Amino acid sequence: MTQQQTLAAPNRRVMVALLLPMFASLLSISSVMVALPAIEAGLGATSSDLQWILSGYALAFGVGMVLSRVK
Repeated sequence: MTQQQTLAAPNRRVMVALLLPMFASLLSISSVMVALPAIEAGLGATSSDLQWILSGYALAFGVGMVLSRVK
């Protein structure tokens, strides 16, 4: 193994460690976006209400991740 290959292996692990939580959060927010039409129909919400729902969920999810020290 060359020195360049030895240095590249930890860099890949760091990249995966950074991108995996980001993917999980994007997947979570996307699932709420898919549910927005059903929420709109069920609650009779306006587009402004739907934006508040999405923003509130994203904020609560982000605060939960920070408080739980997800690494």
